[in-house]
Amino acid sequence: MKTQMKDIEYGYWWNCEHCNEENAYGLTEAEALEYAREWEADNADAVAEGDTGERVADWNYNVIARERDAHVEEAHKCWKCSTVATK
Repeated sequence: MKTQMKDIEYGYWWNCEHCNEENAYGLTEAEALEYAREWEADNADAVAEGDTGERVADWNYNVIARERDAHVEEAHKCWKCSTVATK
């Protein structure tokens, strides 16, 4: 089985400090659909006001996660060399 970088729909890319390989932090298309469905089920009042789970996934993974370096905070490993992200 060939290891490869996660194919994300929402999120951002970061480079491994050890091998400089590009990595992805975020949600795949299937994960994003599930995330949006769950968010909408839990937030009927916001949905009634026009908000969508897709918009929330976009905001949480393309903006908030990037701003707080979520890959570091969650100690993600490089898909290629398995080094834990520290910056």
